[in-house]
Order: sequence, then C-alpha cells, then structure tokens
Amino acid sequence: PQCLMMSATISYPSPGLATLALKTVPAGIIIYVILLGQRASVRQIAILSALHLAAGVADVWVSDSGHFWAHMVIANMLALPAARALKSDDGLIHLPRPVGMIFAATYGILASFEAKQAVLWGFHGSNLAHLTIYFSFVALFASATQSSKDSFFYQWRQVHDTTASCIMGVCIWKHIHDHRPFAMLIHTYQGVGTILTGLNFVILGLLRGDHEPSSSFKLWRKVHSVMFLWVALWLAVQSYLMYLGKLEDAAGTHYGLHDFLWGGSEEIVDQAVAIYACMVAGLSVFFAIMISLCERPPTEKGYTPVHAACEDKENGLKQVSVLGALTPVDK
Repeated sequence: PQCLMMSATISYPSPGLATLALKTVPAGIIIYVILLGQRASVRQIAILSALHLAAGVADVWVSDSGHFWAHMVIANMLALPAARALKSDDGLIHLPRPVGMIFAATYGILASFEAKQAVLWGFHGSNLAHLTIYFSFVALFASATQSSKDSFFYQWRQVHDTTASCIMGVCIWKHIHDHRPFAMLIHTYQGVGTILTGLNFVILGLLRGDHEPSSSFKLWRKVHSVMFLWVALWLAVQSYLMYLGKLEDAAGTHYGLHDFLWGGSEEIVDQAVAIYACMVAGLSVFFAIMISLCERPPTEKGYTPVHAACEDKENGLKQVSVLGALTPVDK
C-alpha cells in the first residue's frame, strides 16, 4: 500500500529514448571488458574508453546526467582489474603501464575539478571526501603498474594497496553527497564492500607466501575476484538505480529504476538494497565463471590450444593470449 501511495503522488518522467540509448553503452562496455580479462590489449582498452567518454559527453549534453556518468567511469575502470584478479599469481592488481597511468591521470583530473568546485562554491566535507577517494584511486592504479618483484615498492604493495582501498572505502561509506536514505545505504554497501575487497590483498599475500600458489590461495583468489567484480558492478548498477534522470523540482532530485520499481517509498529501503546487493553478487559469480571459461584452454581430445604471442611495438608490451582456435594434433 505504501508503494502504491507513493507511486500515485510522485510522477517519474521517462528519461527519453536518446538518453536511455546512450546509457546502455557503458553497460555493454563493462561486460565486454570483464569478459576480455587478461586478453584485453592496450589498443582495445583505449578504443572502449574513448567510446565510453563519447557516449558520456553526448548524454551529459542532452540530459545533464553527470552523477550517472561519474559512477559509471569508476565502474568501467574497476572492471578491468576485477576481471584480471582471477588470474593474478600474487593476488595484486596488475595493469599495463600505459593503462594504469592513464587511469591514475584520469582521477588526478577529477581531483583538480573537485578542487576547482570547492574554490568556486565553497569548501565542504564532501569535497574533502571526494578528493581523498580520487587520490586513493591515483595511488592504487599507479601501484598496479609496478610488477617487478625485485623493486623496493613491490615489497610494500600488499600493505599499500590494502591501505588505499580501506581509506577509499571508509570515505565512500561515511561521506554524504546524496541525502536520500536509499542513496546513503547504497553508498554504505559500496564502502564496506571496498574495504573487504582491499583486505584481500593482505590475506592473499599471507596465503601465497614464497612458494607456488596453494589450493587455499587459489580458492581465496576466486572469492577475491567475485568481491572485486561486485564492487565494480555495484557502482554500475547504482547508476541505473538512482541517476537515470532528474525531477523538475527546486532540489533537482534524481530518480532511477529503483523509483520506478518501488515508487520512491522509504519504507522498503533496507529490503530493496539487500535484494539488489544479492542480485549483483549472483551476477559477480556468473561473470567470474564466464571469465574462467573464456580463458580456459580447449581440452577436446585430438586438439591443442593455439597460444599466440603478440608484441605491441607502440608501447613495448608483450602480451600472450589463448586464442579460441583449435589445431589438430599430429598422430
């Protein structure tokens, strides 16, 4: 009854076909990036990021959906390391240097815009929280480019990456920029999930030790991958749940799929967010299994996988991927 009453008193306009079409682009990109996983090349990532940026600029121009795209950009950048976590031999994030530095630079640019906003409109606690989150991302992605086990910084990566993730999670959990109870609970889940995922860097480091990956390490790496995917997908899902459009009221209140489903009722916030979190957890497990299947060498009798090593001459990276083709084995 409460949902029906709220639906009768609040009218949520359709965002329009143009903005809905543009908002489907990042979802497709995130799914594609997740399934590519370790096989994603620098060139592919650059093209997909450019497509994401173009759709975002066009949609913001049409519908002023800045909040939607702010969350989707973060989800897009987390999708790649989340997909690669399943195959990490030390439990850490590893990204090609150009990708990691571009991701870090992106957050540096976002931090500069946040600082400019604080100067123009007055400094608030949310500005400090956002700046802390952005610089934590800068530190995390810059760290992801350090793969040499002989380097001094690599020896500190488990501690560094865990600390950066926990700082980020606490700020996401406790800062408030959307005062709606639903939005605050969504961010609470996001913050706690980020903290728990960050703690896995140390746990995996302890399980890994100095020997070959144990069965315990491999099992917890799967758990870590699912949790990492949940953090990325939760960001994407909350964009659709909360920021599809704006009401034409004085506050410029945002609305999304959640409001269409539940009518804006505050009575069912806990129930709704718990259901969404469980659905995203199921999706995370599904995508983790799909990543494993996509990167699994074929094992059919009489065939062997073709391993192709390709060298990217533009950035000096050497990438090895398992192609889907099969070649007969000589009898």
